Amino acid sequence: LTLNVFAAGSSDSGSSKTKTQYDMAVSHINAAKKFEQKDKLDKAKVRYEKAQKLLIKSNILVSFSPTF
Repeated sequence: LTLNVFAAGSSDSGSSKTKTQYDMAVSHINAAKKFEQKDKLDKAKVRYEKAQKLLIKSNILVSFSPTF
């Protein structure tokens, strides 16, 4: 009798999925849109500012990386 058991969400290879700065910016923009729908404009503004900073960082990293 052989039984293989795997834990949910575990990864032995260490290849955990991390969000890029662009993906995080998109998440902030989506959250800001939801805040705007709820008329929470101050929170939306903060999220847009965070998204803008992340997009600028992402653009700097992409512009310096060579493409072959």
